[in-house]
Amino acid sequence: AFVLFPDLYSACDSVRHLKDSGVASAVEICDCASLRLAQQEFVSLVAELGQAQEGAAGLLIEVKGETQQALQQRVEAAQQALRASGARFGGHAGAPLGLESYPFRTNPAETKVFWDFRKGLIPIIGGSRSVGTSMLIEDVVCPVENLAAMTA
Repeated sequence: AFVLFPDLYSACDSVRHLKDSGVASAVEICDCASLRLAQQEFVSLVAELGQAQEGAAGLLIEVKGETQQALQQRVEAAQQALRASGARFGGHAGAPLGLESYPFRTNPAETKVFWDFRKGLIPIIGGSRSVGTSMLIEDVVCPVENLAAMTA
């Protein structure tokens, strides 16, 4: 699933709940600058992404299961963890959407769009910077429970 949040803090705080649930195989954060660079194919799969407010953020969440039933149980557990976070979903703080607006997708063509976007972010961002500027890429590590506070 790709879930949109009205702000980066909410997205990052939701990561803590997903980690605590133990069901997510991968979680990637996309900030507002990244979201603005999304291609139309990606935008068409994510509710209101094209109209998200400044400061919105998204989580690309992957869950896996050995069987269809196991996958469904993990999806439901991930959804429960997201709801337990208390975060609002959607690209506008004043007009939240329900989590059902952001389905976990099983169609390989759709999931490929999400992961191709994520994998291509560095070249896309690098190509969009102003002439004569540099791009620094650094990983930052912190305990997941401190992630949201680091963005405040």
